[in-house]
Amino acid sequence: METVISIFETNEEMKRVRSVADLTKRTFTVDYHCPNLLIFHYSQKQRLANHQLVQQHHLYLQDKSSCVAAHTVRKLLTKKDNICLAYVSGGLLLQLLLVLTEELESKIYAFGARTDEQIQEIQAKIKLLGATEKRMKIQNFSNQSKI
Repeated sequence: METVISIFETNEEMKRVRSVADLTKRTFTVDYHCPNLLIFHYSQKQRLANHQLVQQHHLYLQDKSSCVAAHTVRKLLTKKDNICLAYVSGGLLLQLLLVLTEELESKIYAFGARTDEQIQEIQAKIKLLGATEKRMKIQNFSNQSKI
């Protein structure tokens, strides 16, 4: 996280501020509830989407509501607790859960993928992230018997 912050401060000449209330066009802050979430001024959305860190999958654009859910789940888990994700959607929440639970022995069961192609897309995203796939199982609801 410090490397990403340094890139924005040095290369992008942005300034880190203390709170969301202090955000301006060339500033960012670290979220109070989710320490691996950076918050930028809304005007920077397109610029961030095209940033090399996003393009190279080192940084993901995600809304805070998904991050809060993942961080809350992480705080409730013990070393061997498993997670059941009822709707995998595009896979961003699954990716964040994989990162946040990296040091645990937890397995993540993710449901709601509509097609085998969607499952493959999500698995490809997770591979780019560098997370281990052996800790997760993605299924669509019509293939539940394969678990």
